[in-house]
Amino acid sequence: MRNKRRGFTLIELLIVIVVIGILAAMMMFSSTEAVSSAKASNIISNLR
Repeated sequence: MRNKRRGFTLIELLIVIVVIGILAAMMMFSSTEAVSSAKASNIISNLR
């Protein structure tokens, strides 16, 4: 009899969740930096 593998193991699911978490954290950091840059540009344009 063959041992058919169905679904994912717990380790595989945890690895996927960790990778998604890391990517989400990177996106949050870059979006915060973009907002900061946009505010600075807005202040400079208002001074003109």
